[in-house]
Amino acid sequence: MKKLFVTMIIAVFMCASSAYAQTVVEGDITSNTTWTSDVLLRGAVFVKNNATLTINAGVTVYGENATIGTLVIARGAKLNINGTNDNPVIFTSDQSSPSRADWGGLIINGYSTLNKPGGVGSGEGDTGDYGCSGGDCNEADNSGTMRFFRVEYAGIEFSPDNELNGIALQGVGSGTTLDHFQVHANKDDGIEMFGGTVNWKYGILTECADDSIDWTEGWRGSVQFAVVQQKADDADQGLECDSLGKDPSASPRANPTLYNLTVVGDPSDTYGDESDIGILLRAGTAVNIRNAIVMGFKEAGLDIDDEETFEVAQGNRSESLIVDNCIFYNNNPNFDDEAEVGESFTEPFSPATFMSTYMSNYAEVDPQLGDAYDLTDPDFRPGTGSPAIDGTVTVASVPSGNAFIVATDYIGAVDPDNDWTRQAWTRWGTASWTASCTDADGDGYGTGSGCTGETDCDDTDADVNPGATEICGDGIDNDCDGLIDPINLCGIPGCPSERLLGAGNADLETLRAYRDTVMAGSINGPLYIWLYYRYSDEVVAILDADDSLSADAKAVLENIVVLAEAAVAGEAVELSSSMAEDLQNVLAAISKKAGLGLKLAILLARIDLAIGNAPL
Repeated sequence: MKKLFVTMIIAVFMCASSAYAQTVVEGDITSNTTWTSDVLLRGAVFVKNNATLTINAGVTVYGENATIGTLVIARGAKLNINGTNDNPVIFTSDQSSPSRADWGGLIINGYSTLNKPGGVGSGEGDTGDYGCSGGDCNEADNSGTMRFFRVEYAGIEFSPDNELNGIALQGVGSGTTLDHFQVHANKDDGIEMFGGTVNWKYGILTECADDSIDWTEGWRGSVQFAVVQQKADDADQGLECDSLGKDPSASPRANPTLYNLTVVGDPSDTYGDESDIGILLRAGTAVNIRNAIVMGFKEAGLDIDDEETFEVAQGNRSESLIVDNCIFYNNNPNFDDEAEVGESFTEPFSPATFMSTYMSNYAEVDPQLGDAYDLTDPDFRPGTGSPAIDGTVTVASVPSGNAFIVATDYIGAVDPDNDWTRQAWTRWGTASWTASCTDADGDGYGTGSGCTGETDCDDTDADVNPGATEICGDGIDNDCDGLIDPINLCGIPGCPSERLLGAGNADLETLRAYRDTVMAGSINGPLYIWLYYRYSDEVVAILDADDSLSADAKAVLENIVVLAEAAVAGEAVELSSSMAEDLQNVLAAISKKAGLGLKLAILLARIDLAIGNAPL
C-alpha cells in the first residue's frame, strides 16, 4: 500500500490550529490520536498498542452515564493532557444535573513495580493489567504528561463495593508528569496509587465520597502541594495509607514522601456525620509526611492500625514512619489516644503516644487559615501571624536525594502570597486575593506572580516556552534556557502551506495535527520535519516565482488534507496512483529549481514515496 507522504510540500503541516466537531469515541484507540474538541466516552475506551492520546486545552470529555463511559490508558500507552491555567481540560458527566458516580473515571496503567504476588495486578472494573514482572519492569515508566485538568462526578459502581476512583494510578512510573489537577465529587477515592513510583504536585481533592487520597500495593512516589476538602454527606479518610492488606510486610513496602498538604475534613453536621480520620496509616505502610495541616475530622486527625505498621513506627524495619513538622487542629481528637486491643495483636501504644514519643516538631494549634471549610469560596491561605508561617512549627527542609520536592517557608499546601488553588483552572476560579497568572499564548506556561512552575519567557508566542525545543536559529531563545540555537534554519518569510492555502485556512490545523502525531511518531518523520525547516525559505521562493507550479502544489496539498485528517483520526489511508503521480511531478518540478541540498532532500523523499516508506 502506498502511504501518505508530505515531505517538502506536505510537511507544511506546521502552521495553524482550529477545532474538530464533537465526537463520540468508543472501543480501542490503537494509534496516536489528538482530541481537539469535545468528546463523549461511550463505554470503556482503552488506549492501547503503545499509542499516545493527546487532549488539547479547552476540551471537555464527557463520560456517558448509560454506558459507564471510562478512559483507560493501558501499559505502554500514554496520555498527554495539554490543559492551561486559563483553558483546562475537563472530564465530567454527560448528565444535565450531575452527581457522584455518573460515569467511570480516569485509569492509567504502567510498568512500575508492585508488591502483589507475581508483580502484576488487574484493575477494578476490568480496567486492565498493571505492574510488571521480570524484564518489563521500569520504575521510570512514562505514561504521559497531564497538566491543568479536572475530573468530576465519576466513580460509578460496577458491582457492590467495586467503584472506580476519580484517578487511578496503577503501577505508574516516575517518568510520568502529573500536576495541576482537581478531582471533584467522586463516588470512590479521589486519587489512588496502586504501587508504582509516580509523583504528583498541585492536586486538589474535593467532596470525594470515600477516601480523598489513597495508596496501596507498595507505592513509593512523592507528592507536594495537595489540598483535601471533604463534605460530610459521604466521606471517609483524608489519607488512607496501606502497603498491602493481605501481606503487610511484602516488598517493596509502600514508602512515599508527602510534603505540604492541607487536609480539611468537615467537622459540622450540616451535610452529615461522616468525614472520619485525617490520616490513617495501616497495613505496614512507611511514609514521610511533613509540612502538613490536618484539621476538622470527626474521629481523629491521625490513627495507626495493624501490627506491621507499628513495627515500622518503632524503627524495627529499614523504613520509617514519620508525621512531623505538622499542625493538627479541631480534630476529635487530633491523635487517637487509645491503644487498641485486638484478637491477635495489642497495639504497643496509641497514636497520641507515637506523636509525643517519636515525633518532635508539631503543634496542636489553630493554623488560622482564611476559610478552609467553605465549599464554594474557600481560602486555604494561612493568615498574618499564623503558626504555619511564624516559626511556631519549623518548616522541614527538602529530603535528601529527592529532586521532586522543592523548598518552602510555610506549613500546608498554599503559599500565603500565592494561592495556586484559586486560579481559573479550578472549580472555584479566581478570588479577590488571587495573584495573577497570565498564559496569553496558551502554551501551558504563564507569567505573573500567581504562576506555579516554570515561567514563560515569551507569553506572546506559543512556540517559545521552557518546554520547547530549539529547532530554529531565529535569534530567539525558544526553550528559555538562556541559549540560542546557532544554526540558521529559520527566518521563514511564510510557511509554505500558508502561501498555498492562505493564512487562517482551517485545513492548516489538520496538517499541523498530522505533523504532531503521525509524522512525529514515525521512524523517518522527524527527519523530514527537520528538512522542512531547513529548506522552507527555498521552497517558498520557488513557489512564489512560478504561479503554475504553485497552483499544482496547492491542488496536491488540498487532496492530501483529506487523507491527513483520516490519518490523524487513526484510520488506514491509501494514496491513489494518480495522487502519487501528481505529488511526484510537483516534487520533481521543485527539484529542478532547487539547490544541491534541497535536490538531495527531494530525492530522498521521492524514493521513500515510491517504495511506500512514508511516515504514516
